[in-house]
Amino acid sequence: MGEGQGGWYITAVTTDDNKTVLEQQEQEALRGGADFERAFDWLTVKVEGNAIGLTTAENAGWDRTFVIDLAAYGCVARITGGQLAHSDGTPLTATPQDVRLSFRGGSATVETGKDNWWVASVLLGETPYEPYDGADKGIGERPKERTLDKTFGWLGVKAEGTQLVLSAEKNRLDQSQTFAITLTDGTQECTVTGQQYCIYNELKDNGAN
Repeated sequence: MGEGQGGWYITAVTTDDNKTVLEQQEQEALRGGADFERAFDWLTVKVEGNAIGLTTAENAGWDRTFVIDLAAYGCVARITGGQLAHSDGTPLTATPQDVRLSFRGGSATVETGKDNWWVASVLLGETPYEPYDGADKGIGERPKERTLDKTFGWLGVKAEGTQLVLSAEKNRLDQSQTFAITLTDGTQECTVTGQQYCIYNELKDNGAN
């Protein structure tokens, strides 16, 4: 005892209303520091070293909850959490995370790797824009229509499959313009930031005197 996970172990895992009590030999192995991996319905629990890793299966469209019960030396603890609907269990990321647009205009493509996301908010400089007309939606609230092909101020924003396509006309100001676009799939979010250079900043960035 006292090795590996420091003597703590999982006693039970509950997914939604389905509680699974680990067998005695599994609990003893965990308490002794053994690695562990097991699927409980839609949730896979992995113990390696002193960490618990969680992986979810694709969500068919309903909110789900889980509870992990722990014990160590007569003490107990509980980890609770959940997953909202419309998540496939993979992280929502953006590549690139930071975008640079030329003062001449043009477009840039951001890859999310997922096709069930939508634009939650658009911020140009310090000015916020509502992506969907008449919608009062926050992070985690899915709008009726997720497709988007709209111009906000000087920036065009288009949601196309797994990609976010950004476009801008020539910047005629003497300063660069910045933006931040938050994406969500209902369970997690990521933010794409960037700027469109003005001619002076672009020349400076390219090493011109």
